[in-house]
Amino acid sequence: MPKISIVIPVYNAEKFLVETLNSVKNQTFTDFECVIVNDGSTDKSLEIIENYIKNDSRFRVFTVPNNGCANIPRNIAIKKSFGEYIFNLDADDLIESDTLEKISIRQEETNADIVLIRMIGCVNEVDGELWRLPLSTFDMKSELPGVEACDLTIGSWQIPCNGMFARRSLFEGVPEGPYFISDEIASRHLLFKANKVAFAETKYLYRNNNDSITRAISPKIFDRLMTDELLDIFISKQYEINSNTCFRLRKTRLFNMI
Repeated sequence: MPKISIVIPVYNAEKFLVETLNSVKNQTFTDFECVIVNDGSTDKSLEIIENYIKNDSRFRVFTVPNNGCANIPRNIAIKKSFGEYIFNLDADDLIESDTLEKISIRQEETNADIVLIRMIGCVNEVDGELWRLPLSTFDMKSELPGVEACDLTIGSWQIPCNGMFARRSLFEGVPEGPYFISDEIASRHLLFKANKVAFAETKYLYRNNNDSITRAISPKIFDRLMTDELLDIFISKQYEINSNTCFRLRKTRLFNMI
């Protein structure tokens, strides 16, 4: 049984897929499996995956009909995986070659349920930093209770959830959701359930990909309103209704509605 399961949902990601898979294959930490779920891609994604993984037993691929969001195939990948820890990676993003090694060491040092890393927003060709989370001033040696870490994602993202490394047991009972940004709800549930959240100084390179479903203009943009409603219900149960956390969320809901 591998220590870490990397899960990758894939939908029409042929443009960047090989780079992403290379960033996984070249990890200095080797006790991992990579479970890929092809979400009904209509381009050459499945062909690329099958050709890439045929000589490496650590990689497996499953194909399902298109679900219209990454959260469902990601959850399918988790259910197909065997690792003690789950690491989320999107099909057009990259991690540094020592990312899994640094995360594993940090988890063992702190016994954290979740380890988060620094997310760098970049252009499609990964040749320029547009933004970073957490900010450079954030102490990456911090160790936070899950409730405090969750609070740092409400109103504005002060810490990232892309590239989240989480103990498998946390996923039990986390809502799966049909909306294309349902992972924003799931990530808050995971943080809130964690006894401890730690951070590792390594980079997750997030492509500001103009072809991404989250950037497309379509009726799916209204999923944001449904996601905000579900998030509001969850946060209102966990924090005082008149708390600053709930106030920030109400402001965000109003902004998104406008």
